[in-house]
Amino acid sequence: MPKDDNRIRFFSVAEVADCLGVSTRTIRRSIRSGDLAAHKFWGVVRISEPNLRSFVDAHRSYEESSTKDARKQRRKEAKIDPGNTTRGE
Repeated sequence: MPKDDNRIRFFSVAEVADCLGVSTRTIRRSIRSGDLAAHKFWGVVRISEPNLRSFVDAHRSYEESSTKDARKQRRKEAKIDPGNTTRGE
């Protein structure tokens, strides 16, 4: 049978977990919370390639370095602030 390039590809929970380097439990939790869309065919859960791509895009870290810099600056300011009550002293 010739391969149809227009077919939607589906992945199992285990395949998605392996691809993302997380546990199957994490993937199932994301599905349950509605964060990752999934389909259930005859009792078998599958994630479509477009849904997986959307999930990955939604969790992309766009400005990773500037976000880290901002976090470092906030921590630095929190340590300097004499009125800071979050240090546990």
